[in-house]
Amino acid sequence: NEFQCLACKNVNNNGVCSDSCPPRRIFDQSMNSFVTNPDFKFQAGNLCVSQCPDDQFELEDRCVLQCPADYQIVDSETGGAKCEECDGICPQECPGGATNDPSMFEGCTIIQGSLRITNPVDYDPSDLSVLNTIQEIRGSLIIERFEHTEFPYLSNLVKVGSDFNETLSFSCNNSENRKYSILIDGTDLTSIDLSSLQEVNGGGVQMSDNPDLCYVGDFSYYVTDSSADFCLINQYRSSTEQCSTNGFVCHPQCMAEHGCW
Repeated sequence: NEFQCLACKNVNNNGVCSDSCPPRRIFDQSMNSFVTNPDFKFQAGNLCVSQCPDDQFELEDRCVLQCPADYQIVDSETGGAKCEECDGICPQECPGGATNDPSMFEGCTIIQGSLRITNPVDYDPSDLSVLNTIQEIRGSLIIERFEHTEFPYLSNLVKVGSDFNETLSFSCNNSENRKYSILIDGTDLTSIDLSSLQEVNGGGVQMSDNPDLCYVGDFSYYVTDSSADFCLINQYRSSTEQCSTNGFVCHPQCMAEHGCW
């Protein structure tokens, strides 16, 4: 009988060979509906187990060595870990750094540390489109010496700033040196698309020596840290009148005090 097999054809459930492991739900005839099975077990290889091994993850009723594409690893109710289908792009943390090789940021949604973007030398600016998956930068966002007029590559960025902020090169309002979460310096940009930005945390914003930058929005609108660490150094254009003269103006339906992208 099924208790006396030397090896099971399908699965081994606590020493008993079976066609399959006990399912997650069973039909209760008295209730005429499916109910939770108290004897449910995962299938790990050809074994039925109450909890997946430490080096495996729950995926529906099975234990797997790695989660499929478009799934992320989260804590399980059993105390282990399970594969959960992502809602959109799966979160992926990547180390910060410079964009000398933009492909290193492909698929990244969270940058641990700062992201430094300078003028493309060994690649085409369109290669920076891989940055559009980034939703959070936990350090500083630095854009400097960028010699192109448009920057549409961080349109999904929601949050910037953390404890990784660096010290500003000069002070604001005659106070001590501040820290920045965003630095935009020495560019030929007319437009930066940060249309998803909601939070600027833990530091200031410095914009300087960007004579043509008119479409950038009002960063102070998104600042969540109003402590002494915050300071907005806004020297990114000669005047709003100059932008208007050059035809760089927002649509009349935009709130003038908040600007546009």
